[in-house]
Amino acid sequence: MGDVLTKPHEKGGLDFGTIGSSAVLAAVLVLMIAGASYAQRRYGRSELAELS
Repeated sequence: MGDVLTKPHEKGGLDFGTIGSSAVLAAVLVLMIAGASYAQRRYGRSELAELS
C-alpha cells in the first residue's frame, strides 16, 4: 500500500510522498481502531464473537 501512495503518477501511484502516505496510513489506522472500539461498546464482546 505504501508503494502505491508514494509512486509518481507516471508509474501508477498517487504521488503523496513519504509524509503524505504516512498521514494517510495513520488516518486509516485511527479509523479502524475507532470503529473497533465503537463496535465493542455497541455490541459487547459476546455478540462480536458470534459475528466472527
